[in-house]
Amino acid sequence: CRRHWNRVRDAAGRGTGGFRPGPSRRPLRRGADEIRPDPPRRRVAIDAWLTSLSEVGAPLVNELRHLAPFGSGNPVPQLAAHDALITEVRPLGRDGNHLSMSLAAPGQAFRAVAFQAGHLYERLRRGGSFDVVFSPRWSEGYGDPRIELELKALRPAPAA
Repeated sequence: CRRHWNRVRDAAGRGTGGFRPGPSRRPLRRGADEIRPDPPRRRVAIDAWLTSLSEVGAPLVNELRHLAPFGSGNPVPQLAAHDALITEVRPLGRDGNHLSMSLAAPGQAFRAVAFQAGHLYERLRRGGSFDVVFSPRWSEGYGDPRIELELKALRPAPAA
């Protein structure tokens, strides 16, 4: 497992000072909403905290891809970042059960998908700053490959 942490740490940019690995998938506390309809509040496992969403880039996503194959013994790494700005939210799917949104950070913007999160639409459509838990991946569905985030949990960012 130490090799896994070293690879995640290096992919996140060891010298940035923003990477903080969890001792064992450290949970997000203080009221994070797991993205499921009517969930009991549960802790969400986080593999690494990034200083900002702007740390997500091709080197990090490529390095995480080398940790595959993912499954029950090797879960997909879940990263977290503070102060991601939600700038747009749209329902997805026939019944609007999923959400597509735009997340912005200094110098970057990402498309994010939140499965089974349609119940959060009204709360998120106003936008704002959120702490997010996500798994980054390459999306090649619409032309050129780009980084897409699959949101796992979020909470309003604490007021500065």
